[in-house]
Amino acid sequence: MTNKTSNQTSTSANKWFKKIGFGLLTFFAIIIGSYALVMPLLVPMFAQQSPVHANFLLQSQTLLYFHFIGAGLALLISPIQFYLYKGFKKSHRLLGRVYGLSVLFGAIGALNMAQTAYGGLISTLGLSVLSILWLAFTGIAIYFAINKNIKAHKRWIIRSVALTYAAVTLRLISPFIGMVFDDIATSQIVYWLSWIINWMIAEIWIAKKNL
Repeated sequence: MTNKTSNQTSTSANKWFKKIGFGLLTFFAIIIGSYALVMPLLVPMFAQQSPVHANFLLQSQTLLYFHFIGAGLALLISPIQFYLYKGFKKSHRLLGRVYGLSVLFGAIGALNMAQTAYGGLISTLGLSVLSILWLAFTGIAIYFAINKNIKAHKRWIIRSVALTYAAVTLRLISPFIGMVFDDIATSQIVYWLSWIINWMIAEIWIAKKNL
């Protein structure tokens, strides 16, 4: 009886942890995704205070819009997709197409931005690798979805979403790294660490769930 009660308590606790985790992911997606959508309009104002944002003014404004709007939409769509998957398959497929296009535009814009990233070559390489992997993981996930290999699709879309959330991780870790390093070193570190951390977490999750 004690073991049964203990198992029920553990199961209940796990459900609450999942709900809290999903709630936080949704919260950050809404905040950072919405911020990204309006970011192109805020760049001129932020550029007066931040060398990172001032660097955006040197880039193609069209591709800047590509990145922020594409990445913002992809981030906003991500938690909705995990909710829709179980009971709303048609909506899931339709929104999946929008997610794929959002990543395409977001990655193209990011790859362009990476070439003049604040922090020089190290930052450029970090953002370029992220952009290429983000696009590749999403493309592979779509390929498996089209071919009805749902288990493989799950693996790769988890990896894709993990890189989508690099925008969140970057903003969460930047203030802490900035306490130790200067602006250039901080940019160089977060442009790598933000997506590597997320990718590692995704791989642990995939292995744990045996996907």
